Amino acid sequence: MKSDNRGISLVELIASIAILALVSGAILGFFLFSTRQYHKGSSESTVQNEAQMVMGRLENLIINASDGVGTNASGDVLYLFNHEVQNGGGGKTYICRRTTITLNNTTHQLMSSNEDYVMNPGDGSLTLTGSSTPAPIADYMDTEGACATPVFNVNLSKLATEQTVTVTISIKLREQSYSTTNQFVLRNRVSSSTTDSLEEHFKLENIKE
Repeated sequence: MKSDNRGISLVELIASIAILALVSGAILGFFLFSTRQYHKGSSESTVQNEAQMVMGRLENLIINASDGVGTNASGDVLYLFNHEVQNGGGGKTYICRRTTITLNNTTHQLMSSNEDYVMNPGDGSLTLTGSSTPAPIADYMDTEGACATPVFNVNLSKLATEQTVTVTISIKLREQSYSTTNQFVLRNRVSSSTTDSLEEHFKLENIKE
């Protein structure tokens, strides 16, 4: 008997390479599809969780406003007014704080900053005693126009009648975006003024205790 030691032919080699390429392509395609689906699901979960956390932070700030809530003409800046009375050796000190929440379009972050004032118990005048550097309270804020809803919007149309503040935010991560609107009912009865004016919200007769 004679054995065949010729090996595989060129045609057989080419056919084997072609089959291997097809199988490898299918495996790679499945891997890439699975990776894309994973990142998509991860991004969706991240933006929704981020939106919930942002709304939670805003809720804590808004519902505890003791002296008033304001916004600007375009509704993309939120002002919160609070006061506290401190007792010391020299008597009572009336501390007034205005918190400003606004969007940083460069870093896509929602920023919060404070201004503290001391009220003169005689005439109600306010003296600035300090201000904080804006600090982020939310990341992944959507770029302007990428969502159908505004990136950050405050609606105070129901403040006077229902003591309600309506806030809309849009979050975006990679190709995933998520928008939500929440209504917050204030714990404390505040004036119907919606301006950023200190004098409109910090009135001596309301603060002096």
